[in-house]
Amino acid sequence: MKNWIAFVGMLLAFSSLKAQKVLMEEDVNADTVESNYGHDKRHFVYSTYGYGLILGESENKGSAVKTGLATSEYYLGITYKYKVFNGYCLNTELMYLRSNFVLDQTEDKTLPDSLPHDREWLVSHQLALQFSNRIQISQRGTNLGTYLDLGGYFDWVIGARHRIRDELSDSPNNAGNVKVRYADLEYFEPFNYGLFARLGSKNFAGFARYRLSDRFRSRFDYGELPRLTVGIEMAIAP
Repeated sequence: MKNWIAFVGMLLAFSSLKAQKVLMEEDVNADTVESNYGHDKRHFVYSTYGYGLILGESENKGSAVKTGLATSEYYLGITYKYKVFNGYCLNTELMYLRSNFVLDQTEDKTLPDSLPHDREWLVSHQLALQFSNRIQISQRGTNLGTYLDLGGYFDWVIGARHRIRDELSDSPNNAGNVKVRYADLEYFEPFNYGLFARLGSKNFAGFARYRLSDRFRSRFDYGELPRLTVGIEMAIAP
C-alpha cells in the first residue's frame, strides 16, 4: 500500500512540474508587443542644431551687409518624423532661429539711416514651423541614415533689435566705447516664409533655406536683405 501511495505521489509531482513549465512559456509569448517608436519605425522625435551663413547681396547698396561669419543664422529645433512607408517620411519641425545682419558702413548706407558707426547690425529672433517630405535613401541601425528633405517654412518674428557700437577717443568720463540698442522696430515684417532643402547622412546634414517673403514693410523705403542661407546641421537623436 505504501508503495502505491509513493508511486501516485511521484506522478502528481511530475504532472505539476510539467504544467507549470507550459504555462510560463505561453505567458511570455503572449506578452510580446512590437514598438512603433524608433529610428526606422512609424514615429520618431529628435532635436537639431544648425548654423548657416547668409549669402548673396542686398537689393541695393543702401542695405548692403558684410559677408562672412558675422552675417549668419543659427537655430535650435525639435523634429517629429512620421514614416508613411519604406523610403518616404513626413517631417514637422518647431524651431527657434536667430538671424544676424552686419551692416556695411558705406557712403550709400540708408538702413536704417545714413549715420556711420564702427559696428552696426540688425538682429531678429523667430519661432518657425518647418514642413518637409523626406526621401529615405538608406536606413540602417540606430541613426537617421541617408536622406533628402524638401519643404517649406513659416516663421514669426518675436523680437528685432538694431544695435550700434562706437569707439570713443575723447570721452569726458573715460569710457572706451558706447553701445546702443533699439527695440520694437516697426519696419520689420512680423512673418516670413520660404523654401528649404536638406541632404543628410546619419547625424549630420547640409541645408539651404531661401526666403520668399520681404523682411521690411512696404511703406519703408529699404532695400531687401539677402535671402539665401547655407549651412550645416547636427541631429541629436537618441
